[in-house]
Amino acid sequence: MILYMEKVLIDANFIIALLCSEDSCHAKAVSLSEELPQKQVQWVLNNAILYEILTVLSKRRVKPLARLFYQTVKQEGVVQFVYITHDIEEKAFIYFGRMRSNNISFFDCTLFATADAYNTKYIVSFDRHLRNKTAHTIIHAPNQLS
Repeated sequence: MILYMEKVLIDANFIIALLCSEDSCHAKAVSLSEELPQKQVQWVLNNAILYEILTVLSKRRVKPLARLFYQTVKQEGVVQFVYITHDIEEKAFIYFGRMRSNNISFFDCTLFATADAYNTKYIVSFDRHLRNKTAHTIIHAPNQLS
């Protein structure tokens, strides 16, 4: 049995970059996906972010990849899949109301609230506008998880 040292929340753009080789962040996503498991992290994905991933993949005309990703997440236990509770949703809405930037979506705020609920500060995201907005650590390059 592996004891995970840290939980790391996953943003949609990380998964999309990992799955789509033409994505501008693909190489960075691959590098992170190879580095972080060596640190024995537990990936955490909430249902709101899953829905965002599926929608973006469908819009990029790779719906079969979206279906495969959904089945993998739900069946293989590669990630800890969590549903947003009413309390998490309410906390996300509080974050949403506090954000001055119009570039921070409600989906982004569900990451912050889920991280709080699961006692982690780490979120993997390539969104620059998320950096330094909360006490969470936005991992966007290798070697950022101590």
